[in-house]
Amino acid sequence: MRKIAVGISFFALSALATPASADGFFELRLGAAVDGSGASSTVGAALGYDFDLGKDAFLGLEYVGTADTSFESDAGAVNLRLGTDVSETGRIYLTAGRVWQARSSTVIIPTSDFSIFGSSSSTVYDTIAGLGYQADISDSGYVSLQYQYGFEYNFGHATVGVGIRF
Repeated sequence: MRKIAVGISFFALSALATPASADGFFELRLGAAVDGSGASSTVGAALGYDFDLGKDAFLGLEYVGTADTSFESDAGAVNLRLGTDVSETGRIYLTAGRVWQARSSTVIIPTSDFSIFGSSSSTVYDTIAGLGYQADISDSGYVSLQYQYGFEYNFGHATVGVGIRF
C-alpha cells in the first residue's frame, strides 16, 4: 500500500510542475529478473514524464511497480532517465534509480517440548542503473527494451514493454 501512496504522491507533484514541453507516459512491461538464486518472470508498469532538454535530448522521471508472475513478491522503483533521439522514431536512454522490496521471513526455533514460530519483515533497498531503447509504433504508442542492474544485491532485470505517451 505504501508503494501505491508513494507513486500517487510522486505523480501528483510531477503534474503540478510539468512544463508544456513534457511528455507523460504509461508503459506495461514483461521481463525476467536474474540473481544468484535463479531467475523469475516479472510483470510491471511504469508511469512517468520525459522533459525536453532541446537538441533531441530529454530528462525523465518514472515510478515503476513490478511483481513476479506468482504475485508473491513485489518491488517499487524511482528512476531518472537521460537520453537522446537517435532517429525519427527511436530514442536511447540511460537509467539510474533506487528500488525497494519488502521481505519477510519465518523463524522456527525448536525446543524440547515445542517449536517457537516468529516472523520478521524488512524493506531492502538497492541502487540500479541501466540502458533502454524505445521505438515508436504510432503517434502516441511505442515499444521498449530495457536492462537494469542492481549493485548491492547483484541482480539483473530485463524488460520488454508497450506504452503510450500523453
